[in-house]
Amino acid sequence: MFDDMSSQTFIHFAVFIPMKRLPSFTGLTNLKSLTLALFLSLDELPALDSLHRLEKLLVTCMPSLNTLPDLAPVKNVKSLIMLDRGTWCCNGFLGQCNLDHPMCQVHPLWGTPAATCLSSNDPKATPETLNLSGKCLH
Repeated sequence: MFDDMSSQTFIHFAVFIPMKRLPSFTGLTNLKSLTLALFLSLDELPALDSLHRLEKLLVTCMPSLNTLPDLAPVKNVKSLIMLDRGTWCCNGFLGQCNLDHPMCQVHPLWGTPAATCLSSNDPKATPETLNLSGKCLH
């Protein structure tokens, strides 16, 4: 979908409630700002490998998101905001699984189910992802 969109610099996707997958971001080589908001069923983000010029990344209201793609390709991002960010912050993706964390409970507004701990075979955060995600967690 984005293969021939190298001049695109800004994308704001919001309120695609039933969508489970996004298309590859390959081709968005000049993207500077990416906002992804209110995808209740989205359980995976595409790789960020081609987004080397990304300056702002906002991910919000994605309660089904269990993991993040490797953030190393966007390590120079100037603004990284992750709100109501899904279960990746407490299900073991970042290290220790803590199902008592509020982000792992039944979502109070969307009603999405409580999280479960990732299995030992599930992907875990890379060092760059840990570094960047730690800067936006409160």
